[in-house]
Amino acid sequence: MRKRNLIYLALTVFISIGVVLDVIFWPYGASGMTWNDFVQLIGILFLAYWWQAEDAIVLGKERSTLSKVMTLLFVPAGLAIYLFQTRKWPNALAALALFLGGIVAVAYLTGMAAFMLMFPGEARQIL
Repeated sequence: MRKRNLIYLALTVFISIGVVLDVIFWPYGASGMTWNDFVQLIGILFLAYWWQAEDAIVLGKERSTLSKVMTLLFVPAGLAIYLFQTRKWPNALAALALFLGGIVAVAYLTGMAAFMLMFPGEARQIL
């Protein structure tokens, strides 16, 4: 397995752990920024930035300063810029959809599973 795939896997696991912690400590939502939100923010930035660096190595491409800076400011925008600069547009669009879609799917499914395990009675009412 390539290093960039392991980084993506680590990103999804990291997000899943964060979602589970949110369900455990703030099952109905926190009133503001929590310590978990801060840790998730830093971890997601780091892992997304690292994934891009490894992907650029695999492709033999150079990352632009714009993609690096935008990844640190807003990961989806930086990721989109990077992918569209390093791939043809259909492949870039597919990679962006798969990357972000995978993260959203993992977060949603982990959250639902954690909520169902923690609060089975309430989960039945919602479903």
